[in-house]
Amino acid sequence: MKIAIDAGHGKNTPGKRTPDNSLHEWEFNSGVVTKLINKLNTCENVSILRTDDPTGKTDVSLKSRTDKANKWGADVFYSQHGNAAYSSWNSANGLETFVYTSWPKDSLAFAKVVQE
Repeated sequence: MKIAIDAGHGKNTPGKRTPDNSLHEWEFNSGVVTKLINKLNTCENVSILRTDDPTGKTDVSLKSRTDKANKWGADVFYSQHGNAAYSSWNSANGLETFVYTSWPKDSLAFAKVVQE
């Protein structure tokens, strides 16, 4: 299985940070992606391609990331994001998973695994 992974927005993408500017979304996302890649590297028959800039210095567009994944022939494209809710600290939490509707059965099965 070929899995393309990215850490969402670049390190300095405007507005992608905590309400007090103490943490950029990329820093959180990159940590999650690094742990995910390390875990996936222990699996058999799994190849991984990171499609963003692992340094976070460049904000690689979504089109560029998906083009790279498609050119590589990825079976799965995973894009990590830490969404904000409101403009101040609060108790909002949750997880959202978007699926590619051209293959709804496979996409929904994978989304269920991610959610669990």
